[in-house]
Parts: sequence; C-alpha cells; structure tokens
Amino acid sequence: MADMHRLLKRGDTFHYHRRVPLDLVDIVGKKFIRKALGTDSPKEARRRRVVEDARADAMFRAAEKGIRPGSGRAGVSLDTLTGYVRETVETMDRKASERLALAPADSEQKLAGRLEDAQIELGILTNAADPRQDELVSLAADRIAHANGVDLTDAALIAQFAEVVRRGLVEVARRRIGRLRDDNGKAFHDVLFDPAQAPAPTSTAVLDTDIVDAWAAERRPSQKSIDSHRSEARKFLAHTGTKAVGAITRDDVLTYKAALIARAQSPANIKTRLGRLSTVLSWATENGHLAANPAKGITIKVPKKSKDKRQPFGSDDLNAIFAGSVHADGERPLRGRGEAAYWLPLLALFSGARLEEMAQLRPHDVAQRAYIDGEGETQQGWFIKILEVDGEDGTTVKTVDSERLVPVHPVLEALGFLTFVKAQQDAKHTRLFHLLKPGAYGRFGSKWGEWWSFYLRNTIKITDKRIVFHSFRHTFKDLSRHCGVPEGVARQIMGHGGEDVADHYGNGHSLFQLVKGMAKVKPVGVKLPPPPAS
Repeated sequence: MADMHRLLKRGDTFHYHRRVPLDLVDIVGKKFIRKALGTDSPKEARRRRVVEDARADAMFRAAEKGIRPGSGRAGVSLDTLTGYVRETVETMDRKASERLALAPADSEQKLAGRLEDAQIELGILTNAADPRQDELVSLAADRIAHANGVDLTDAALIAQFAEVVRRGLVEVARRRIGRLRDDNGKAFHDVLFDPAQAPAPTSTAVLDTDIVDAWAAERRPSQKSIDSHRSEARKFLAHTGTKAVGAITRDDVLTYKAALIARAQSPANIKTRLGRLSTVLSWATENGHLAANPAKGITIKVPKKSKDKRQPFGSDDLNAIFAGSVHADGERPLRGRGEAAYWLPLLALFSGARLEEMAQLRPHDVAQRAYIDGEGETQQGWFIKILEVDGEDGTTVKTVDSERLVPVHPVLEALGFLTFVKAQQDAKHTRLFHLLKPGAYGRFGSKWGEWWSFYLRNTIKITDKRIVFHSFRHTFKDLSRHCGVPEGVARQIMGHGGEDVADHYGNGHSLFQLVKGMAKVKPVGVKLPPPPAS
C-alpha cells in the first residue's frame, strides 16, 4: 500500500495535514498545518508532500529559536538572493570536490556510475517537463532562504528566486560532471556564476560606526560585546584602509587573517577575532549592505592540546596559598578588598562556583532552608543561593543551569563563614563583599581577579599560567570525583548543564542529596588556614 502519511483527500483534492509539536504551538500560532496540494493524483501528492515537509521542518526549526512564522526578513532584493545562491553554489562545489578527493572512484565502473548520476540530475534540472525538477528546486530554495533568515511572500520574486536556484543547481551539476571527466577547463558554465559578474556593492555605511551601531541597537548585546566587536572592526579597517562596508571583499578578510597569523597571534585568539568580524558583516549582509558575507566560513582550526588547558590546584599549591600572607598572617591588601581576599578562594574551593557568582553575592543569598533527609525527617541546612534576578540589582549568572542552591560546606561553617555573613547583614551591606566595586562592564570580580593573579604569581610563587583562579573550579570537580560524589550531584552544585536529555527531566537532585554530596568533598593532604581574626 502506498505511503499516504500526512495526506488527506477532500473531495477530489489532496491536502497536506501535519500536527505542530506541542511545545511550538504558541510560537507557530496553530496546532495543525493544512494546505491544499492542488492535485487528485496520489503520486503527485506524495511528491508535493516532500516540499511541504521541508517547509514545515524549516518553520519548526525557526520556532525552536523563538522566530514566529512570517517574522523573518522580508523585502530582500533579487540581487541579495542571487548572492546567497552564488555562495551556496561555491559551498556545494567545494564540498563535492573535497568528497571526490577523499573518496575517488577506484574503478571505471564506480566512475561511470557517479557520472551517470550527475547526468541524470542535470537532465532533471534542464527539462522543464520533468516533475522532479520542481521538487529539487523547491527544497534547495527553502533551505537557502531559511539559512539566511529570509521570509519570501511576493509570488513574482519567489518565481525569480526559484529560477536562480535552478541555474545554480545546474552549475553545480555541470562542474561535477567536468570534474568526473577530468575536464575542468571552465571555472564556471553560467555567466551568472562568474565572479566577475557579481554586482558591485553600493552601500556607503561604515563598518565600525554605522554597522556596529545598528547591529547593537537590534541585537542588544552587552556593552562589553559591543566594545569588542567595534574594536575588531576598527582593527580590520586599519589593516585594509578606510573603506565603505559595501567595498569589503573576501580577499580583504583573507589577507587580514594572514596578517593575524603572521603576528603570531594564537589560533584561539584569531578564531575569536574573525568570529566577531563575521558577526557584524553577517548583519550588514542580512540588512542589504552586502550581497554576501565576505567573512563567512573564514576561520582557523584551534588545536586541542592538553598542555594548554587550565589545570586544577594540587595539594602543594593549596598549602602554599593557605600558608600565604592573607590566610596565615591575616594581611588584607588594599586591592584584595578586605575579607574578599580570604573568603573568595575558600568559597571557590568548597563550592566550585565561578568568581563572578561569588563576588556578586548579597548577604541574604546565604540562608537556612529546610529539607527532607533520607529517613523522611525534616532537617535544616545553610545554602548559598546563586540566582538571576532580572537585573533587579545587577546580579547575573552565566547560564540558566547556573541558577542553583549550593550547600555551605562544613569547613566553611567551621571557619566562621556564617558569622561573617551575619556581620554583613547586621551592617546592612548590599553586597556580601561590599568593598568590591563593579568594573567597566558591571562585573564585581574583574578588578579583584587582577589582584589575585598578581598575588598568586608574585607572593605565592605559583607561576604555571595554566593555574588561575578558575582552577579552583577544576579542583572541586576532581575532589568530587575522588570522594565519590555522584556525577549528577557535582554538576548540579557547580551549575553545569546536563549531559543528556534525561538530565532535564524532573527538578534535579534533592537538597538532601546535595548536602550529602557536599559533605563528602575533602581536600586530601591540605592544611586549612585558621579562621580570620574577628
């Protein structure tokens, strides 16, 4: 029996009928997608269903990102759409070439088979009477439009776009055939895909001012992000020479990349900088200043070397820290900002929290809470609440998974942390570490972190650059494993996201499990400091 899934016949006409996933109904705005397919032929209906499936899938992918149907970018020009097709043709051709290089036809029979497949596809794309042509073109057009955030509604423009897409697919097929025949005399077959024929960009907007300002106004990134993207745009223009955004070419970006490499910039830094440049050029492309993003796909591979990773503190490192002037002698350097110098390293060691999560704490974030133990009895315990409060007073967290309750470790209680918290409450301080001041981007730990780095290197004499304040977080993770804390419990305490879908079911581990897990964490071989002087 023929597959008639998602097809219903009403009268003489087949209709496409598909249920919208329940979690996307509010965004899509309806529970079902229904569309008349305009045919009474089961075979033709199945063919047209493929196109509708592709369109629905694209709609669902957009909805998962919060994009409502019809809210995509409309009003795009045919020139811009043609630029997207040119870009797609080059990408498809490059991938086809790479696949052939990696897996060449090792026999005449395989070569003949591949050549026949390419010729069949070319025949479909050049024969207007072949019903398969519409299917191939529609699928490709939908993918290109979705990838570039385009929502086309004008019937005439849709038809023009489809024809450009068809010509692009023909171009790819002809290049493939030429490659298989080892006859690549032509770089292009259709003048539309001759790089020399690409329309000259006309936008006179300036990258580091007009484009960055408009991008920031629309996307609303943090001020730090705006500054870093503007700085990168200015460095790029300093390299290329002042020019309008419409005059920026792919060669400009490639030579900039080469210059960064020549300056011995690290691969990770180069990748970040090229990513920032691509972000603003992508926005310029999406908004009609460029036919295609000249930085798209230009990046650099960052080798993964274990020696470059941050390392945890060893027991000797921790003993050196706690034997240092702050913890052993009671010194409070001015830039260490009072008791923050003493408590922040200890909090990090016994919670695995990030520096900013602790630096921004308020006194009432440390509070007693009731929980049910393993025997069903009610117990009381102290917890640190790391919670986003919608900008109420500047508190932020890294991710949604970072909103959590962290049990106060018994060692912290023994050292007098709760007494310190009460003193801050009694003094009516807004922040637990009230001497910390927000930096240029509102982060309370930024300036303190600079002091800590200097203290660690020059006073404690730990000079390994892989060991930084964030190493406390790695140390807590290692201690948790060593002491038998369940992986999921440790992740929840540290604010790490789940590793699989099942981790997102339910409300996570109970407070009892967190308290039990935290009590297991012990820094073996480490001599802890005395409590601070009251």
